[in-house]
Amino acid sequence: MLVGCGTPRPARIGRSLALPNGEPRTPCESEDWYDLAPARIEARAQSGVGNYQVHYFKDYEGIGVFKVGKDQPEPLEGLWARLGEPELQRRHEERLEPVKAAQRHSLYWSLGSLGGIAAGLGTAVALVDKNDTAASVAGVTGLVAGVVGLVGALVSAPTARDVLDANARASLLMPGEDDVFAGRRGVNTLNSVRRLQCGGRPVAFTEERPADSRVAEEAVPASKPHVAEEAVPASQPRDAQQPATPVKARGEPQKPITVWPPPSSP
Repeated sequence: MLVGCGTPRPARIGRSLALPNGEPRTPCESEDWYDLAPARIEARAQSGVGNYQVHYFKDYEGIGVFKVGKDQPEPLEGLWARLGEPELQRRHEERLEPVKAAQRHSLYWSLGSLGGIAAGLGTAVALVDKNDTAASVAGVTGLVAGVVGLVGALVSAPTARDVLDANARASLLMPGEDDVFAGRRGVNTLNSVRRLQCGGRPVAFTEERPADSRVAEEAVPASKPHVAEEAVPASQPRDAQQPATPVKARGEPQKPITVWPPPSSP
């Protein structure tokens, strides 16, 4: 089974993203104030049991939600309800759900394997004094069930890379995947609630979403041809638009060179 864990090293690698509420103004606000900042974490995963274990490590960079004064980003799972951005949460968790589902299935197979072994061996012990054959059959059946469950656990487990990705996404918003604009708005909302609790006046998030490249592309009429195509009359065949440039073929035999007068023989 694969499991994941985080890293204890400092994760903040850049300045905080600008938010309307800014920094905390009072000690009361500082007790529960958050900001967004670029972060790098080392995701870890572990597979195997007993003495045979394989450890995986990979660095990820994204945007973390930090509590003021802390070096580690907060787990997003505990902040979603307070951020108030359900669409951001839904899309982010959609990327985590396949890994969580695979981990659940692997756990079920593991528990089934242990249950099969325990039931088979328990039955075998109970029958060993009464019927050796039945006891043997029960013991073998339990072992087979255990092996089948173990194989099922291994097959259904997520890959190491999937676990590493999920481990990183548990604490980071990924630019290009997640709506960082909505994340900024959510953290500002979270801080607004804290400022109200401390008797201050919060600053609303009124910033308009910047136009992305897709909006810019949609603003150009799709029917407008390229400039290079407009300069050429459409009625002419493409071969007649430009004169053909003769190209010397490779391997063309060259004319013999005549030397006169001929060189004298030695």
